Amino acid sequence: ITNDRRLGEIAMLRNFGDNSLSLKSTKSLLNLSSENNSIATKKTKLFSLDGAAFEPAKDIQADDIFVLSNFENLKTGDFVRNKKAKPSDRKFANFLKARQASCSVVLEVEKQGKEQQLLAGLEVLCKEDPSLSFMESEETGEIILRGRGPFHLEIAISRLETEHRVKDIYQYPVRVDYREVPSIICALCSKCY
Repeated sequence: ITNDRRLGEIAMLRNFGDNSLSLKSTKSLLNLSSENNSIATKKTKLFSLDGAAFEPAKDIQADDIFVLSNFENLKTGDFVRNKKAKPSDRKFANFLKARQASCSVVLEVEKQGKEQQLLAGLEVLCKEDPSLSFMESEETGEIILRGRGPFHLEIAISRLETEHRVKDIYQYPVRVDYREVPSIICALCSKCY
């Protein structure tokens, strides 16, 4: 899922099936990652990908990458199939879940009015990349961005500055998440659990 200046929100998909996909069959596309919600609307349009350009298409051949606009119930990483989906496809859809974040960084903006712009930019980034997440701490009011690693977070912050024009972002040092396992020494046998 990404945003295009001309088409608005678009989804790039690949036809892994053996058959071609026509505009009529996009009306029967289901999101297997959720509760079988239909993703097509009356205004859904199908485009073929030609370099950086999107060309209106009537059908998409097997193994082609294509673009949908004006859709609903779809996010990055979802598994989409036509209504004749096999039960085994749901197992594949569960395999494609995004990995959890392992690092976090606290973000601040210098100007008070830019905070809403930062939050709006973070919302778009998290929609495009499901391995990113953010939260606003209720206790401190800090905005915490979580990602797969320091470089992943660095790229996300750079995109906030360039694509979403959020200037003067101050970031605290990156924290790596870890879990500490307490060890309890048994008084009877002197072994750790």
